[in-house]
Formats: sequence, structure tokens, C-alpha cells
Amino acid sequence: MSVVAGGQEEFDFDNELPAGKQFFSVPFLAALWDCDAKHVHNLIDKGAIELSASLHSPEASKSMRRVPRAAIVKFLNKRKNQ
Repeated sequence: MSVVAGGQEEFDFDNELPAGKQFFSVPFLAALWDCDAKHVHNLIDKGAIELSASLHSPEASKSMRRVPRAAIVKFLNKRKNQ
């Protein structure tokens, strides 16, 4: 854990994710967080977890979504500091 600008704590969630993977599927995240895949899709749809434009287009199905490691770390740090 470290402290960043504004005095907020930043946790090292990057090390809590499996090494060597830069993108994660929604089912993988649901299993990791012990929740339903629908919940993860809802977080993405509401913008709580950001997808890069290249990974999701209007034509892509939800089953094809891959979440970048950096977006997961950002989401977890934001949640931890709420």
C-alpha cells in the first residue's frame, strides 16, 4: 500500500491479479470476485470498469469482453477509497 496525491491510499492490486495476464474475461473476474458475471457486465455498462475502445464495440457481444489489467486495478483502488 502507498499514499498518492490527495492523501488517498493506493493498494497494490496489480500483484493480487494473476501474473502474466494483461486482459481478463468477465467470467474470470466473476469467479475471482465471487459474484455473478451479470454483475461484472453491469459494472462495465455503467462505466465503473472502463474498457478500451479497441476491446469493445457496439457489434461485439458481451461474451467477447476482455478487461485490461490497468482498468481492474483502477476500479479496485477507487472502490477501496470510497
